[in-house]
Order: sequence, then C-alpha cells, then structure tokens
Amino acid sequence: MAVKIWPVLTGMEMKSSKSITFNTTTARAGSGKKRTCTNQLLPLWTISVKFSHLTEKNSKEIVGFVALLRGAHEPFFWKDPDDYKEAGIQLPKNTDGTYQCVMKVGPYVEAVEKVTNLKVYINGTQQATNAYTVSGGAIRFNTAPASSAVVTANYEYYWKVQLKNDGIQMDHIIMNLKRSNTLKLETWR
Repeated sequence: MAVKIWPVLTGMEMKSSKSITFNTTTARAGSGKKRTCTNQLLPLWTISVKFSHLTEKNSKEIVGFVALLRGAHEPFFWKDPDDYKEAGIQLPKNTDGTYQCVMKVGPYVEAVEKVTNLKVYINGTQQATNAYTVSGGAIRFNTAPASSAVVTANYEYYWKVQLKNDGIQMDHIIMNLKRSNTLKLETWR
C-alpha cells in the first residue's frame, strides 16, 4: 500500500511548531553518580499544526484526507513549511552501496524516505535522471561511483508521520471560513 501525501493547500493561514524528545530514563546512585539510559535510537519529532482561514473546500479536503487515513491508523508524508529541503548536501554511503538522502538539523542528520525535485551530483557534475534509481530515499547508481567520489544532492523531502490523535475538528468562524483544532503529528518509524 502506497503511503499517502498530505494535500498541499494554498491561500490559507497555518501555524506550526516542532518538538523533539527521547525516551531517557535517569537514575542517581547513592554515591551521587547519575546514570542515563535510552532505548530509542532516533528522536520522536512532534509537529503541531493549526489551520486558520480555511475555505469550505480546503476544510473538506483536510477532513476527507484524515478520513482516508482512518485517523491515526496510517502514516502519511508531510511536507513541512520550514524544514523540507537540502541543497548541496553530501550523502552518506550505505553498506549496500546506495547513497541515502537525509535531512540535516544543525549537526544532527537523519535519513528521509521520500524526496522530490532531486538533482544528484558526483564530484560536482550533475547526473542524468536515468543514471540512478531512488527507493525509500536511497539512490542506487547504474554504474557505481568511484570509492573516492563525493556524492551530493539537492532535493525537497517529506516527513513520514502519523496523527497522534485519532481525528480532526473543524470550527466554523464566519461565513465560508473555518479553522482546525491543533493537529499533532508524530514521526513514524
């Protein structure tokens, strides 16, 4: 089953914020030493989104999309309004010989699964789109680059998320304007 993509809606107001958490347990020994432990390799990103000034059409599109997902049942791809693109980023090489598209937040790097508008470069030379294939954000070249080659790329990426809660609420503001409650999206692994 293909993962759905959140509909891109234009002409509306949206507020969003992001938070990051780990599941860290902290304990202090009798000596005063502190021990920490987490069993979570990747952070849990939570994106909070609220749509305002929605037209009736936009409101129905969002509600219909949530209904297709069956609330929190299925993951979907979300293109964040702030964190959605990389330019000139060097791609890490996977053990299977593919090169992984990633998002970079400061010094932190995390793999991404869906990319669009992809342009790939080997040692600064743009590669033809038929010189490679992309699956799950991993780029496989028809002819592998030299081991010393530097592979970089430009692309837009999507976050793979699910609704934290099981639905959505739309409030009627005035005339043909609506707004949503705050949707919480959590990264899907």
